[in-house]
Amino acid sequence: WYDYWLKGIDTGIMDEPPIKLLVRGIEKFRYEYEWPLARTQWTKYYLRSGGLLSTEKETCKDISPVILNHKSPYKDGSNETYEVPSIIFQTPVLKKDIEVTGPIVMHLMCAIDKTDANFTVMLNDIPPEGRPMNIVTGNLRASHRGLEKKDLKPWELNNDHTRKVPVVPGEINEYTIEVMNTSMVFKQGHRIEVEIKNYDANPYHWMVQLPNSQDIEYKVYVDSIMASYINLPVIPYSNEDQWIR
Repeated sequence: WYDYWLKGIDTGIMDEPPIKLLVRGIEKFRYEYEWPLARTQWTKYYLRSGGLLSTEKETCKDISPVILNHKSPYKDGSNETYEVPSIIFQTPVLKKDIEVTGPIVMHLMCAIDKTDANFTVMLNDIPPEGRPMNIVTGNLRASHRGLEKKDLKPWELNNDHTRKVPVVPGEINEYTIEVMNTSMVFKQGHRIEVEIKNYDANPYHWMVQLPNSQDIEYKVYVDSIMASYINLPVIPYSNEDQWIR
């Protein structure tokens, strides 16, 4: 790329397909021709009670919301490590490899008891042994939610970052949260995990979001009427000639 654009050397890069991506999990490169991929099977993974993450939507409307209580780490003025509370949803053990490649959006039906709050959504890979691995993360301020109801494509968001609109405490809103693009194969025997919290405590994370300075209660709705889900771009196949050897 540098030779072609900066040194004027014809390296043949312009003869390649427009997209070259690394598929994590199997550590292989592949060519693609559009984004999102035309063959994507957009698959809703629903947050369910009991910490389940499932492609099957809840059928009962009388399911209590899942509660997340954020406690401000600034209250006592201590410098001790603060353990970030979170709520976690996992698939059953995968019976086959699942490739997720493309943009990801979390649709969260939630009520908070304050006028604003942070949302951090982490998509994790949980192996049968060893350490869980964070794949991608997304963040949103509740006051930047979209107020206009409109039809969205699976990769589109409904947020307005040009203004700050306080939330009515206790009001149930749908928050569309951008989780960063990825290309990852979740292997057979692993689990896909969605973790929701107020902020990411990792000080080395590329996207820094400071914790809210007040206690906040989140009610995440997981019933059949107000269903929360993450829309994953599942890739069913890839032609042999797309893989780079």
